[in-house]
Amino acid sequence: GLFLTSILIVYILYPILIKLKTRFGLKHGLATIIVFIIFLLFCSLVLSLVIPVIYYETSELIDAFPHYLVRLQDYISWFSQQTINLDIEDEVRGYLLNLTENLNQAFEYLAEASISLIGGAVGFFLILFLVFYLLYDFQAVREQLVELVPTARRPLAEDIIAIVDTNAGTFIRGSILRCTIVGIVTGVVLAIIGMPYALLLG
Repeated sequence: GLFLTSILIVYILYPILIKLKTRFGLKHGLATIIVFIIFLLFCSLVLSLVIPVIYYETSELIDAFPHYLVRLQDYISWFSQQTINLDIEDEVRGYLLNLTENLNQAFEYLAEASISLIGGAVGFFLILFLVFYLLYDFQAVREQLVELVPTARRPLAEDIIAIVDTNAGTFIRGSILRCTIVGIVTGVVLAIIGMPYALLLG
């Protein structure tokens, strides 16, 4: 997963590296360092702008969560009573009656999953290392992949890699742009209509 994520990031950054080399005549190593620094600055900017707001909204949500849980339990109890009155099958009724307990278990799993944030931080720094390595040796990595293919099939492998280079990079950049626009528009619209935790939801 980390390796695949790193490859996807490199497909986004590599065209910038090529433009720096061709337009400004920079050496490969210098261009790689510049692109990597730009990537780090972009990540720092996004994190500095987004994380404080998400942390604040998440803290508010956690503080208000017991209230929401009580209301949800009331709704479940009311709905369960209605199912009893309507004489719904025992299996469905039993599931609904145990739904609150199932929700509590789900929230316990969610709390345990928060521990994985530490692993996520480690994974993030590992991704940074892989991105720099792949960005610097991207052409060499592709050549080594071609060499793994039998000699008779290497022209086909080169054509496939060329197609992947063109389509994958375009698709990834387009998807990121689309998701970013949708997220921003969603957050803004929710904020305008007064929805709590607008940025978090966006």
